[in-house]
Amino acid sequence: MAANYTRIIEHKGHLPQEELIYSSAIRLCEIDKIYGKGVAKNFVIAYLINFCDLLNIKEDAKLNEIQLSTCALNILMRCNGITISELADMIRKFSSGRYGQFYGQMDIMTIGEWTMVYMKDRGDIILNNDQLTRFILERDK
Repeated sequence: MAANYTRIIEHKGHLPQEELIYSSAIRLCEIDKIYGKGVAKNFVIAYLINFCDLLNIKEDAKLNEIQLSTCALNILMRCNGITISELADMIRKFSSGRYGQFYGQMDIMTIGEWTMVYMKDRGDIILNNDQLTRFILERDK
């Protein structure tokens, strides 16, 4: 999988979350359909690895392969409809501490909690914007 994740974040990361929802970027639920089974999971795993590296997490405190796989599957289950631009935004918000502090060690529960908060924020944005709500309903028919 050849993707420049940093460029995706730089290119879309400055946009408000509302605009990222409207983005024409591919959604996580479309990746496997287009590129083959398992590609979406590997894509999310790559983001998580880069996230741990970005935060300079010690080697013994990083997520292992089983944890990475489980986290990726959990993110795909909870966030299946988000675009890759939104995934980049979510990771950026995690790394900035927007969803709370962590203490040098990543774990499945922490990422799961952050993911739920991000999706709640996203849901609030959609519900409070009639035009965006219609866009989502039309797109997901």
